[in-house]
Amino acid sequence: MRVRIEPVAAADWPALAPFLHACNTAGGALRCLHSHGGPDAAGYANELRSLPADEACFCAAWRGARLVGVAGAEFDVTLGRAWLRGPLVADQEPADEPADEDVADLGAALLDALDRALPAAVTQQAAFVPATCADALALYAARGFTAAGRHDEFVLTTPPAAWQLPDCVRVVAVGEALSAVPSELKCDALHTLHEAEFPNAYLPAAKLFSADHAAGADAFTRIALLHGAPAGYLHAHFDPPWNEGYIDFVAVDPAARGGGVGRALLSAAIDWTFNQRGARALTLTVRSDRLAARALYLAAGFRHQRTGIDLRREAPR
Repeated sequence: MRVRIEPVAAADWPALAPFLHACNTAGGALRCLHSHGGPDAAGYANELRSLPADEACFCAAWRGARLVGVAGAEFDVTLGRAWLRGPLVADQEPADEPADEDVADLGAALLDALDRALPAAVTQQAAFVPATCADALALYAARGFTAAGRHDEFVLTTPPAAWQLPDCVRVVAVGEALSAVPSELKCDALHTLHEAEFPNAYLPAAKLFSADHAAGADAFTRIALLHGAPAGYLHAHFDPPWNEGYIDFVAVDPAARGGGVGRALLSAAIDWTFNQRGARALTLTVRSDRLAARALYLAAGFRHQRTGIDLRREAPR
């Protein structure tokens, strides 16, 4: 029976959840970290339902009425970037169905269909695949993706005892920092630090440090002042469907490292996540070569969950 691949309307994205959850968690380990949407199919459906229709797209492969594969992406046309999900393909075919006659590699065919579905303004693609998922890594390598780095995911479920923090470090909200620190300091120090630590980040410095963005109930942005001058920052968010906090960005000025700035920022994020939001966990991802940061997280009680490979390519157009 022939396979057809076609775009999925936004209203139908939640219906993909049972397939995505089953494929992504088959064997007990995640296959695509970008696709992970919750602890169960209902969580995946809620996450898919929350995606803006003009910032995501999905393509599905069907054999008759049976779903056999999905590839998707979130994208930002302003940044020209897409974060790919999948492709996730059913592992086994029913015994009474013949092998595909028209699709030699369904995963590759889904990626090609996704390329065609993405806006023309998207010129960069990124995928995040567990280091243990050899077949997915091979597929991406064959389609021109290269590894941009290894990242470790850590999770904290029990807050640690309070740390002793230096008096010279003060953690403040963005609004307080903007009013307390001269504009040339806040712009040069924080914006330059963010661009250096997270080049091409999905959240640019101008938005990250804006008062409007920091004011959201589920967003948490804090700036660390060392002797009154900006020395670091942290941005986290709370995900209600997961009841979990996630640290998106944390950076400390190289000249201030080792002085308690990172501990102060992390302590503030832990307090907000567990005591103010009532979350069940706090998760973060850090580059594998950031040894000092990893040591800080381990000292706070975080445990390593998995290692992912950051894959990138220029979009074929």
